[in-house]
Amino acid sequence: MVKPYHHLSNFNECNIEGSVFVKTLEGGEEVFQERGYVFPSAEHFYWAHFLEKDRDIQRLALGGDLSTLDGLKLIMGEFIGTIKARYWSRKKSIGFVCKILSMKKDGKRINAEKLGMDFQDYPLVQYGPRGSNRTLVFIWKKILIAKYTQNKIHRGILLGTGSDILVELTNNCPEKQFFSAQVEGGKCLSGGRTVGGNIIGGNFHGKISSVVRSYIRREMPPPPVILRDTSPYKLPT
Repeated sequence: MVKPYHHLSNFNECNIEGSVFVKTLEGGEEVFQERGYVFPSAEHFYWAHFLEKDRDIQRLALGGDLSTLDGLKLIMGEFIGTIKARYWSRKKSIGFVCKILSMKKDGKRINAEKLGMDFQDYPLVQYGPRGSNRTLVFIWKKILIAKYTQNKIHRGILLGTGSDILVELTNNCPEKQFFSAQVEGGKCLSGGRTVGGNIIGGNFHGKISSVVRSYIRREMPPPPVILRDTSPYKLPT
């Protein structure tokens, strides 16, 4: 993603304070309670919705061993992890750790299992019906509203896109891709912008980012312009 729009990526380093459900024992019974954390990226916050145990969530939260790109060394080994960390650090894409951590092979999240983490196949049912798009909308709206209300630089870049259509691009996108999309045709401009063309793919993240952009404009209007007082200054008597 072209600068400065890499700030809009869910991988981008961006401290976000928010809450997720955690399984706890109360009166000898297992119950789920909301608990607050600070996550280092939107991607970390998202994958915390797939975890039940506080100890696992703490690893993704700020200060945890998977909260920085050094976490790639735990997952991929020292040599490969260092190379990948150096590459993704160029745009502070620390959320890449969660992408590798959550990858599936033969139906299993082998990297998470290797680290002793118990990811669910879907976000916990406390957030909504499993496998439902409505649940994803609820989660991502919560995450992105928190991201852009809490981080001034990221908010400014989002609002700076004006009324442009936002597209979460991917280099390998089948027509039924849900989260991302491609732009077919059109004229590429500098700064990561394209005029014309057709969007192929679901573009979920682009759409939800547009919804959040409208919310931010409505709920967080710009501060009033304060005009300089040009009247003559009078010394107090």
